[in-house]
Amino acid sequence: MNKRYIFYMLIVLIFMISGCNSTSNNTSMVNAVDIEKDISKIQYIGNCNVLCTNTTALINIDFKNKNDMNYINQQSLKKSIKDIVKHENSNIKNIFITSDENVSKKIQNISKNADKGKSVDLKWEIQNIVNNFIPNV
Repeated sequence: MNKRYIFYMLIVLIFMISGCNSTSNNTSMVNAVDIEKDISKIQYIGNCNVLCTNTTALINIDFKNKNDMNYINQQSLKKSIKDIVKHENSNIKNIFITSDENVSKKIQNISKNADKGKSVDLKWEIQNIVNNFIPNV
């Protein structure tokens, strides 16, 4: 990706994320768990981590076999994942899919904190991930 494309993508993502209405973390976490379960059923997916607000989903996938990335139709896979997300929550309009290991670790840490009852600002967390990992996403 060229720098100009990344810059424009970053600006668009910031506007989309900042436009998200607030929702309870419990509802977002339930959506995320349901989406994770459905995406994990896809043949090539080994693991999936999801963060959701009411209009945005950040999805990190790990392939069962790293070589699968070279052989599968990635556009078709992305469409399947987006269809799953929209089926679970039709309000989600912004869907970001990545296989970056750093994003995966960050999402797992956020989920662990939420599971422990710690306060999590999902909108801020997603925006933070996009800002810090956009070249890799």
